[in-house]
Amino acid sequence: MIMQQRGITIIEVMVTIAITTVGLLGLSTMQMQSIRSTQDSGNRSQAIWVVNDLINRIHANETASYEFNGEITCDAFPANLKVCGAYNSGESRGESRIVADGDCTIDHMATFDTWEALCGMPSVIDAAVGSSNFIANPGLSITRSLLGDYTITITWDSRTSGVDANGNVTYTVNDNTASQRSNYSVVFHP
Repeated sequence: MIMQQRGITIIEVMVTIAITTVGLLGLSTMQMQSIRSTQDSGNRSQAIWVVNDLINRIHANETASYEFNGEITCDAFPANLKVCGAYNSGESRGESRIVADGDCTIDHMATFDTWEALCGMPSVIDAAVGSSNFIANPGLSITRSLLGDYTITITWDSRTSGVDANGNVTYTVNDNTASQRSNYSVVFHP
């Protein structure tokens, strides 16, 4: 007489649980990577918008120098910044329109353009209303070559890793000792 198995054994149940667990962990890892990539894609899109805005501002004010020493960040509003364009401070009552300074030079306008394109202007609602609300910790550097070409580079905190065209790691995910920054750079002749 042959005994036929009825039901499943504990070993089969454990194997099924292990396979299901590995599959679900893989799915959750893929979801987290997808969220990181979406955030980085949004940062890159906003950086492209900021660079295009700055290129248009430089074309409109070609006689000014937009070259700055080092990287500009949105950490502190510059004390000597002249407001060369009117804006709304976000107040619901009282005087919410901030008028432009009447004595702005072309260089003041260049500084204002650079700050306003990257960081926006101060508001009572937020510290600033502008690209800095959409880019993770933005930074901007503008350099000019001897031929007159500008190089505009926007940097931001990155959450994913990647490799450039030469095979070099451009930024890392889990390296707590290094800055996890990504960038978008454009060279143009005004």
